[in-house]
Amino acid sequence: MKILIKIDFFAQLILLIVAVGSVSILFINREYFVVLMAAQCCIGIEQYFSSLITVIFKASLWRKKRTHLVVSTVYLVLLFAFTFLHIHGIPHSIILVGVFVLPWALAVYYFVLTCQVNFPAKSNAGHFLPHTSF
Repeated sequence: MKILIKIDFFAQLILLIVAVGSVSILFINREYFVVLMAAQCCIGIEQYFSSLITVIFKASLWRKKRTHLVVSTVYLVLLFAFTFLHIHGIPHSIILVGVFVLPWALAVYYFVLTCQVNFPAKSNAGHFLPHTSF
């Protein structure tokens, strides 16, 4: 499971770097919007299945990842519902939030959780005179 956690971290890192790179190039050339959307989809798919596997096997931080999984599932159900129902009259700003802001918020949240698993905070508590008990 440890190797999968490392693979998960580096896959997310590479996809995030591609996404940030495409956003920076997007200001110069609008054709990189497709790269941004592809990176966003790849990050979402990778994080969703990673979260699912973590919850199934109850690996580290599985409760927080369960929250991510539930929110992601609700988001995807709503996204598909709005897409297939062809609901008109939704303001452009709401669509922008639904298509970009929410997925990236979920992606950043999951990436932070992945970083917490890969780079745990080191605690120096309990190292001073460990043989004594006060």
